[in-house]
Amino acid sequence: MNQLLETLGNLHNLETLDISSLFNLQKLPVWIAMLQKLHYICVSGTQRRSRQGKDNLVFLTSPKVPKSGTGRLTALQTIQYVDVRGRIGAVKELGMLTQLRKRGVTGFRSDNMMEFCASLEKLGSCLRSLKVSAIDSGTSQLLQSNNLTSSVPSAPTTIWTSQ
Repeated sequence: MNQLLETLGNLHNLETLDISSLFNLQKLPVWIAMLQKLHYICVSGTQRRSRQGKDNLVFLTSPKVPKSGTGRLTALQTIQYVDVRGRIGAVKELGMLTQLRKRGVTGFRSDNMMEFCASLEKLGSCLRSLKVSAIDSGTSQLLQSNNLTSSVPSAPTTIWTSQ
């Protein structure tokens, strides 16, 4: 499987990359930034159940986005679902994707709130759909209290809590 993924990195004219069937993919390959004609990236967002106390929580796990390089994907229109946990540089670079229409991120934490909101504001009115999975209920409440929808009035925004 790794050889197949490496081969995909040589397809410089590729516009659609759907690797959602790779459920065990831990992170997106670094070479993805070389696919500058890419319009659509869909990776697996695996729903899992966790039993904590009385709550039966459903959370989404996704591959991590590379720490840098995603800002080069200027033709990208859709990216769903990628994990931005511990990737503040990548969160900033997502704001450089001015053609982005749909964005789905998981692993969102309060320590990258400022960068995340700033990257959303750079996208302006082009963003049409935003789905954010916060790492805990406190972060989810923080996102909602900061009125994330005012940063992107054109995008219906969904915020939920993952593990």
